[in-house]
Amino acid sequence: MIWGNKGFFEALFGILMVLLACDTANAQIVEKDSTHWVGEWRDDGNLQYGYNLHLKPLSDGKMGGYFEWKLIWTSLPDHMSKVGAVAREYLIGTYDPATHALNLKGYRRVDPSDIISMDVYILKVSPDSKSLAGINVKPGNYHGSMFGIYLPPKTPPAKPKPTIAAKNEPVKTVTKAGANPASNPDAKPSTNPVKPTKPAPVQPQPTVTTPIVTAAPDKELASREIVTKKELKSADSQVRIRVYDESIIDGDVISLNWNGEWVTRYYRVAKMPKEIVLDLHPGENTLVMFAENLGRYPPNTASISVQRAGKTEVFVLNSDMGKSEAIKFFRE
Repeated sequence: MIWGNKGFFEALFGILMVLLACDTANAQIVEKDSTHWVGEWRDDGNLQYGYNLHLKPLSDGKMGGYFEWKLIWTSLPDHMSKVGAVAREYLIGTYDPATHALNLKGYRRVDPSDIISMDVYILKVSPDSKSLAGINVKPGNYHGSMFGIYLPPKTPPAKPKPTIAAKNEPVKTVTKAGANPASNPDAKPSTNPVKPTKPAPVQPQPTVTTPIVTAAPDKELASREIVTKKELKSADSQVRIRVYDESIIDGDVISLNWNGEWVTRYYRVAKMPKEIVLDLHPGENTLVMFAENLGRYPPNTASISVQRAGKTEVFVLNSDMGKSEAIKFFRE
């Protein structure tokens, strides 16, 4: 997938030939009946990407689909301005259910920011089909490692059954025998005046209040479940937090969202704390830790030090590609 070592490329030549023999005309954009994987790719310290992998079985063990790549960290000066850029790489390949080997090859890309190249991917799916791992290979045997987890499809909520209103049957007017002059010509017409029927009182209609439509939430943030880890109360107008990793530095990259706004994007968690001052609005305020990758040891973990009311508390938040943990602050 990415960019320059030499050793076992010849051993992978056979796999490459198989992938090249696949008919790229059979590849198709994945829609329904597909599998969805999320994970990350990294090399020996220069580049780190997050990805979504969509795959669909074609025929004769072939697979088609695409990677959606996002550059989330780099030490290369010419790529630092591209952090956050995305690209799509279309794939064709094979899957062997006996060995769980998944071999893919990129054949077309949509890459406005020029952040990827098209590679060969040699992956293996876990026996329980919940994760995959492997490498990518380029000519010259430059490669990186990648890891991913399977995301099961979301079950759409059941649609409520439509309520079928009962049809109003027409009211039949029953006429007493002898009341109709046409059927009883000897009957005398009634001299009793017909009392007018008072119209039914008009019932007042309920007032319909149009709800206030607020701005739509961030789609990226809303794509994952948000779990509240801690609720805190404060009388202050601001809260000072520090973000750091107090355990093993394993390449975790996070973004922080405060009340619907991103206050930090693609931050690589380190031992040295990153300090942020946040304004507290009256009522509820929410800080969400959004995982941009899985790190070397999933899930993505960061320590949040909170300074308020003259004391400091530390909370550890854990997030992954399906869940984001949060801290809620209530300003009294």
